[in-house]
Amino acid sequence: MYKIAEWNLNNAAHEILIPDFVSEEIKNLDVDIMIITEFVYCSISASFLDKAFKECGYDYLITENFDKTNQQNDVIIAWKFDKFSMVDKFEKINKKFKTTFSSNTPNFLVVKLKETKYQGREFIVVGLRITMGDGEQKSQEKLRRSQLVSVLEEINNITETDAYCSIIIGGDFNNYRRGYKSGLNESWDMPTFKEITLQKSYESYIPNGSSIYNESCFNKDYEFPEDRFVVKNCYVENYKYDRSFTYRNSDIYIHGADFQVYDNHLKRNIWKIICGSGIPDHAILTGDLILEKCENE
Repeated sequence: MYKIAEWNLNNAAHEILIPDFVSEEIKNLDVDIMIITEFVYCSISASFLDKAFKECGYDYLITENFDKTNQQNDVIIAWKFDKFSMVDKFEKINKKFKTTFSSNTPNFLVVKLKETKYQGREFIVVGLRITMGDGEQKSQEKLRRSQLVSVLEEINNITETDAYCSIIIGGDFNNYRRGYKSGLNESWDMPTFKEITLQKSYESYIPNGSSIYNESCFNKDYEFPEDRFVVKNCYVENYKYDRSFTYRNSDIYIHGADFQVYDNHLKRNIWKIICGSGIPDHAILTGDLILEKCENE
């Protein structure tokens, strides 16, 4: 069993600095595999990567979406080097998914790891963020849906010679509310998401509650469970959304675990953590990864 986590850092541009507490929280999590979404290179990135990963016994891989003309979010996959070694970083596929403002391509990174102990099993880890583009909701649903389909097809292609390869995807899927039902042929609601993953032989692990906005909703249908694990040939236990970091940083999260609050004057919910500010506005998704024993072992 391995501890795994995914966290959206809410970066947006290279001028944004990563708060010091983020590396401390990653250090304290002390998981075996860490997936970071919405990471953007900035002036303190090298220091952050050292504190969060190198000094804590991790090797890591990062996408290469950032450049001066195309400031897109990157994905990091980090793993404890005393537990895993990297077998393949799939350079062609990772470059194929390089995100631009018009490509309708997700932030995507895939790596194959191998256990250094036990059975020495190989398995695939994917960091994913479904991206949002311009356009009305109807076109958005189709675009986001197509991103998931293309990712699952690519992963299936690289594992077609190994039907028993374990795969775990962790990320931000930018879906709509839990109870939202689109009614469109190419929709991006929860029933459609589950249908797509099941058709590709994946299982989803979606915690109770919301990973963004308010910690608690008055109705379960209004929850936004954007962050989740999607797996094949393995499973996850004890998966949950963790917002405890907000209480350890109460000078920043003045409304506790809520990233937005209801404004009585405006009569609507408003953000209290600014999008793209570099201050995380997602709960940390955590779980215990269990690799199923292969039939030929």
